[in-house]
Amino acid sequence: MRILLPTLFLLFACGSSVQISEEANLHLLRAARALETHARTRDTTVLDIAESETRVALEYAPHSAAARTTLGLILMERGERERAERELRVALEIDPDFDEAWANLGVLELSRARLRSAAECFEAALAIDPSRIAARTNLAKLWLDLEEFEQARAQWMRVLTFELERPERAEALAWLAYSELRLSSMDAAHARVHRAAELAPTSHSVRFVRGLIYAHRGSLHSALADLQFAARNPAYERASIVRQIAIYLAMGDDESAAPLLARLEESEETSVIMEYFREQ
Repeated sequence: MRILLPTLFLLFACGSSVQISEEANLHLLRAARALETHARTRDTTVLDIAESETRVALEYAPHSAAARTTLGLILMERGERERAERELRVALEIDPDFDEAWANLGVLELSRARLRSAAECFEAALAIDPSRIAARTNLAKLWLDLEEFEQARAQWMRVLTFELERPERAEALAWLAYSELRLSSMDAAHARVHRAAELAPTSHSVRFVRGLIYAHRGSLHSALADLQFAARNPAYERASIVRQIAIYLAMGDDESAAPLLARLEESEETSVIMEYFREQ
């Protein structure tokens, strides 16, 4: 399961209860613009500019939760997780209700595979600002990873209350359908994934989920077509191949399964295949 990457928040003092000077705000604005450029270009020199501007802002306002959070985000981008965590926790000591810091701390915990801790951080951010779409989507995907499907379904339902572009709405519908599949709500899952496919017929995530639902309904050829399409996306390649192999084995088609097995490296995937095969 992929986890949604964080949006780059514009971390201004207006998001925090701690007021800072115009000079500090100006440097934070420049840092935020540099971060947005870095997100598009991955240019490390632009990240250097963002850090420089943020440190100047901290000279003007050393107790700014917004500036500390911005620095934490920059350190996250550099892979300096421990230093990033320190800055984010300092921001929360300054302003415990600063949702930007909670949301970014959640992303940091995700990068460390601390899923429960990440969920707590996203929940804290959403308790302060329920409109945070990235945090809510991250939380919904986290519940899927943790196999808490009731929780996941509830969060995807909340995500779908937002104004979303067609691709984002389709993906939310698809993962809601997956949640319902795992909760044995087959008819609801089937209806939602087909609505998702109407919105985004070439979405790899939608086709992946629809393939799983087709497989559970016994429509194996339709499932294979969707899983083969989803496998074109590296994010879904291995999972799609594993499920294709399971379907071919269920159909008694060892010849078609063999080249797919050859594509998988020696790993625990074989146990995943057999588990999936037994479920069928």
